[in-house]
Amino acid sequence: MKLAADIKKRRQDKPVLLMTHLVLGYPSLAVNREVIRQMAENGVDCIELQIPFSEPMADGPVILKANQKALAAGLRVADCFAFAAGVIAEFPRVNFLFMTYYNIVFRYGEKDFIRRAAEIGIRGFIIPDLPPEEGETYLQLSQQSGLAPIMFFTPTSSDERMRQVAGRGSGFVYCVAR
Repeated sequence: MKLAADIKKRRQDKPVLLMTHLVLGYPSLAVNREVIRQMAENGVDCIELQIPFSEPMADGPVILKANQKALAAGLRVADCFAFAAGVIAEFPRVNFLFMTYYNIVFRYGEKDFIRRAAEIGIRGFIIPDLPPEEGETYLQLSQQSGLAPIMFFTPTSSDERMRQVAGRGSGFVYCVAR
């Protein structure tokens, strides 16, 4: 996987890597591009590009409001792919990940979503509402495409659950603080 290899390489020079997050289209794609430029110029390692969804259950009220405003402004999944393709080409040193909810992937079509993400240079996916037991096709297609399906540990994850989850994803494990 490209993401895991790049993280390993970066960790040789940096003991701590930085991943940031933004909701695409909030407050606008033009502002998103400028924020990404500033992050890239200041050494961010990974940027999580959140494709807005109407019911982002794993997010708090601030991210929920950002999702709603981006959707109300008319942002569509196709806009997110086009925007991501542009910033990936402009900032090739940064690992870009898509964060979204499974309904977006399902409606787009798993195979087409993953294929398109791979074509534009996305390195992995963060999909908080898709447990690995329910995402076998997504996991297989992601890994076959060289993309990292990022798995989660939560404060309530048992040791057994962490062993199960860690073996299913790649790239890194997302540790949820709340």
